[in-house]
Amino acid sequence: MARIRGYRRKTNYKGFFVVLFLVAIGALVYFASQSEIFEKKSPEIIIENTGNFWNPKTQTQIILKDSSAIKSYSILATLENGEKVLDIQEVVLDKPKELKLFLPVPQRKLPEGAKISYEISATDWSNSNFFSGNTTLKRLDFTIDTQAPKIEVIASSFSISYGGSALIIFKATEDNLKKLVVSNGVDEFVPFPYLKKDYYATLVAWPVKNKSFTPLIIAQDGANNQTRYQVAIVKKLKGYRDSTIRLQDKNFGKVDELAQMLVPDMRFESQSEKFRYINESIREKDEKAIFDASSHFEVNMITRPIIFERFYPLRGAQVVGSFGDSRHYYYKDKNISNSYHLGLDMASVANAPIIASNPGKIVLEQKLGIYGNTIVLYHGLGVSSLYSHISNFKKALGDDIREGEVIAESGSTGWAFGDHLHFGILVQGQFVRLAEWMDGKWIKNNITSVFQKGEKIILRNQK
Repeated sequence: MARIRGYRRKTNYKGFFVVLFLVAIGALVYFASQSEIFEKKSPEIIIENTGNFWNPKTQTQIILKDSSAIKSYSILATLENGEKVLDIQEVVLDKPKELKLFLPVPQRKLPEGAKISYEISATDWSNSNFFSGNTTLKRLDFTIDTQAPKIEVIASSFSISYGGSALIIFKATEDNLKKLVVSNGVDEFVPFPYLKKDYYATLVAWPVKNKSFTPLIIAQDGANNQTRYQVAIVKKLKGYRDSTIRLQDKNFGKVDELAQMLVPDMRFESQSEKFRYINESIREKDEKAIFDASSHFEVNMITRPIIFERFYPLRGAQVVGSFGDSRHYYYKDKNISNSYHLGLDMASVANAPIIASNPGKIVLEQKLGIYGNTIVLYHGLGVSSLYSHISNFKKALGDDIREGEVIAESGSTGWAFGDHLHFGILVQGQFVRLAEWMDGKWIKNNITSVFQKGEKIILRNQK
């Protein structure tokens, strides 16, 4: 066969370039889709009031957020009959990543109880969705509510002593009540439903840690309308001891013992530092455990007036330490620590039986630090009794206790010098004046009679 001279094989460069072009386009589309300018996350619409009720007189904040910035938003409001009362459309040229505004209010007056729906949309500056951006739509349905809750005091204790307690019975009228508390100006107390719908009973405390007392009933509804009703209660100042205790080296033995037992790995620079840690930090930890146990309870309907017997847990005992005593500890003429004594120290014979004066449930049975072996007994209406420095527990956590039952024996556990009982009364976690709850006459005049007066008025109003 004859060789054909000059033959050269042809290469298909055109097909190669087409494939290369398509790959490049695909890569460009992929990397563009992963870029921030094509991000697909829709804007966030955060609204302060998400309840079913709304007061147009209160400002409701809207926050629009997006990583690629807000491009535009719209707000449309319609009434239940379909009538448009608001139609706003805005373009945001300065490209904020977060935009704050208030929910606009229609110019026309909206009657009480009217139903209004809002549709809020926000679009970002992303180039996704064929350069139209990502859009979020949020709908809100409100019932117009401009009326604040109504408060009426039915009965209350005539007065309250500094460190003491008072009972308030009142009526709170509101269909969509969101918050109802009684305040002493610092602390809040949960009210208990009493006898009938809309009626409540609350014990409020004036702790010695609070120098002033302002009794307020605070009611707030679902539209954030609020009523703050100040209760007329006479305030009586009571004096408490202010003790200066000068420590000597021999007084630190119990401190060393407690530190070794409670914080064996902790090192202190001085005896003064160790004393302050035990007296203040360990005390604070103990009192938090006591507060938690005495402030968590079921809020059930009270169906009849509660009758408390006077508290007297240790028969034939002598008082060896008073309630409310402000103690200031000095060592070598320097004030090294301070604390309040928030109970009553009672001493009888060793291992004396501790008796429950009122029925209740054991909500704390624990070995604490300063307080030693401790029981907290809950009696209802937010009232708890405290028993500390116990030698032997006779009952267990969760036990229901009858009046007159022995729950423990006195002892010297914790920071105790000799066998005695540290006894306390708490109202929703706040320590209160013992002299009142150990006085049958005070209980009758300030608790029992107030309950009975409230019962008569409530039942009469229901007729």
